[in-house]
Order: sequence, then C-alpha cells, then structure tokens
Amino acid sequence: MAKQKILLSRWHDKGYWTHGKNAYKLEVLPIKKLWASVPIAKIHNGVKFYDTLKDDMKKNGMINPLLVVTSTQRELLIQKHIWKDRVKPLPFSERGQSGWQSLNKSQYVIWGGSNRVCVAEELGYTHIECCMMLGFKNARAHQKVHREPWNGVLYK
Repeated sequence: MAKQKILLSRWHDKGYWTHGKNAYKLEVLPIKKLWASVPIAKIHNGVKFYDTLKDDMKKNGMINPLLVVTSTQRELLIQKHIWKDRVKPLPFSERGQSGWQSLNKSQYVIWGGSNRVCVAEELGYTHIECCMMLGFKNARAHQKVHREPWNGVLYK
C-alpha cells in the first residue's frame, strides 16, 4: 500500500475553520475523491498565479483548507447550468446514461481551492484538508476570504 502524504492547513489544530460566527468542520480527504470544479489558473487577473501559488505552498504549506461541498450529481448539474463554461466538464455523463438514480450519487466538489489541490497533487500529496461547506452558495460566500492572503499579489 502506498504511503499517505497529507497536506494540512494552518487551521488544522483547531479542528475547524471559522469565518465570522460560523465554524466549519475540517476533514482530511483523499485527493482522488475530490473534483476540482475550475481549470488551473496559470494567469489570474493578468498576474502569474499558479506557479506563484506552487512556490508559496512548497515554502509555506497551505494557509486555508479547500472549500468542499458534498453534492449530489443533480445539484452539480444545476451549478453547471448556472456557471456554464466557468466550471469544468462534469465528472459524470450529463445525459444520465446510468439512470435517474445516479443523480442522487454524492460527489465531493471543490468550490474554492481547485488550484491548491492541483498544486498539492503535483507536490506528491495524496490527502488534503478540506473545510466541509453547507452548500454551493455557502462556499461561494467564503471564497473571497480564502483569497485574502493573495490580495497584494492578485488584487492590487
């Protein structure tokens, strides 16, 4: 059996990630069970992002855990309809070839941190710390907070 290599966030010792009055459970999940919802952003807002993130994670580890939604395929189809090409092709057939029952199948969806998980995988990690969100709207509301460490780099 291959050895696990786990990437933890700076929130790990608390056991939860907080924002305002909200506290969200942290879980370490296998990277292979996660679906990164957006493509790698080599450049973001005209600034070199992915390689900068990779260099920072090599040196300093991961600041925030991934924002993860436990979604049904039905819910993910709705998000794909809303966000269209901003979301990667779904990790299952959109035509539901395996029957309507498959629409109730669960999927771990990264709704904040797709680039971080790609970097982690490139660096040889097998598991990564995730913040378990209450749904897509909830995760989206917290994405901006996770970008704060990058404000000086990406958002001038």
